[in-house]
Amino acid sequence: MKERILPLTLSAAFLLLGSFVLDLPGIQSDEALFASVLNNPNIPPVSNVRLMGMRFPSMSFPYIGTLKTAIYALVWCIVEPSPATVHFPVLVIGAISVYLFARILQLLRLPPFAAIFLATDAVFLMTIRSDWGPVALQHLLAIAGVYAVVRFAQTQRMRWVAAAGFAFGLGVWDKITFIFILIALTAGALATARNLLKPKPLALGFLFFLAGCYPFLVYNYKTGGKSFNDRALLDTGPVFEKVRMLWQCLGNENLFAVGSPRALPPVATASYFAAIDYTFPLFPWLVAAALLALPWLWRNPVYRFSLTAAIAGFGAMFALQNLGSGPHHIILLWPLPHLLSGALPLRKWMIAAVVIANLFQINHFYAQFLRREVAVEWSDAIAALAALAARLKYDTRPYRILDWGIYDSIHLLNRGGTRLFVGPWAGERHIGRVPQLSISPIDPGPSVRLIPEETIADSAGRPVFILYRSEPVERK
Repeated sequence: MKERILPLTLSAAFLLLGSFVLDLPGIQSDEALFASVLNNPNIPPVSNVRLMGMRFPSMSFPYIGTLKTAIYALVWCIVEPSPATVHFPVLVIGAISVYLFARILQLLRLPPFAAIFLATDAVFLMTIRSDWGPVALQHLLAIAGVYAVVRFAQTQRMRWVAAAGFAFGLGVWDKITFIFILIALTAGALATARNLLKPKPLALGFLFFLAGCYPFLVYNYKTGGKSFNDRALLDTGPVFEKVRMLWQCLGNENLFAVGSPRALPPVATASYFAAIDYTFPLFPWLVAAALLALPWLWRNPVYRFSLTAAIAGFGAMFALQNLGSGPHHIILLWPLPHLLSGALPLRKWMIAAVVIANLFQINHFYAQFLRREVAVEWSDAIAALAALAARLKYDTRPYRILDWGIYDSIHLLNRGGTRLFVGPWAGERHIGRVPQLSISPIDPGPSVRLIPEETIADSAGRPVFILYRSEPVERK
C-alpha cells in the first residue's frame, strides 16, 4: 500500500487544483457534443447498435462515440445538468489518469518527476476540466492501456493483454482521433519493446480491441466509413503553425482565446487569484533540453519510447488536414513530453521550480475565469440563455439558432427539453450573439426580418446573446 501513497497524492492534488469555481467557464460547444443523443435525440436508425439485448446509439457524431454519453446519463440520474456537473466528472477521470500514470512510473522503477509535472500541467488540467475536444476519456483509456501492457510485460498474464486491447478499442470508439495515440504507442513499442509483439498476445489484444470499438465498427460498416470521410487528406502546408501550437501548449499559454476579437473584456474582481496573476513557463524549456540531450539519453528505453512515439504521433497529426492546429489535438499525446523531460537527471530545485511555474499558470487561468476574460464560446451566459429557453419552452414556437456554438450547449443544459433548429424561419424565435461577438453568424436573408426582443447577459452583466422575434418580409 505504501507505493500507492504518491500516486494517490498526485491524483488528489490534480482533483483539488481543478475544483475551484467549477461553474466557470461556461459550456463550450465541443464539450457539449456528447449530449446530442440524450433526452430528445434525433438519431438516424443507422447509428443504433444492438449489444447484449440492448439497443443504443453508437455515435454522437460520425467522429465521436457515445461512451461519454453513457457515463453522463448515469451522472444525471443523480444531479441536474449544469456547468459544475459537466466539469467535475471529467476532472475525476483526469485524476484517475494521473494516478495510473504515476503507477506506471513506479512499476518501471522510474523517478516520479513526469507524474509530478503532469499533475500540475495547466493545459492538461484545463483541457480536461472543460473537456475541450473531448480529451478526458482519450487520456484515461490510453494511459490505462499502457498500464495494462506494462503489467503484462511484468507478469505475462494474458488478461492484461485483453484489458489493454479493450481499453484501446474503447478509445477509438470514444473519438476517432485516438488513432493518433495508437500510431504513437505502436511506434514507441517497435522502438523499445518488440519482444512483447508475439503472435498470441497480439491476436488476443486485437480481438479485445475489436470488442472495445465494436459500436464504431458497426456504425462505419452501415455508413460506408462515414467516420473517415474527409478526415484523411494530406495537408503539410501549415506544419510550422502546428509546431508553434505545440510549443504554446508546452508553455501552458492562452487556451481560451483571451484578447481575440471574439473575447469579452475583463471585469474587475477582488479575488486573490487575480491579485497574483503572473506567469513564467519553464516546462517547454525542460522539454527542449531533453531533445538536445538526445545523444546522451537515447540508450534510455523510456526516453527512446517517448521520443519515437512523439515523432510518429505528431508527425501523422501534422501531416493531415484540420488536425494538430488546436490544443485539443496537441494535448492528445500528453504525457509523452513529460516522459521525455522526466528522463533528464533533474535536481529537486529544478522540479520545484517547474511545479511552481505550473501552479502560477493554473492560477492565471482561474484569474481569467473570475474576470470573465474568455472568448464568447466559453461565456457563462449560456446558462442564463438555457434558463430562459426552459422558461419559454411551453411556447409552441421553436428556437432558431443563428450562430455557431449555441445549439449543443442549450440542448445539454435543458436535457433536450427545448425545441432547437438551425437557420432562420419567419414567425419563430431566433437566438444569436450580439453582432460584435458573433463567431459564424447565419444571414437570415431578405425574406425574414429579425426584431430584437431581449438581451441575455453573462454573470458580469455584459450582453452576449440576443433573442429575436421574426416576421416575413413582404415582397413588392
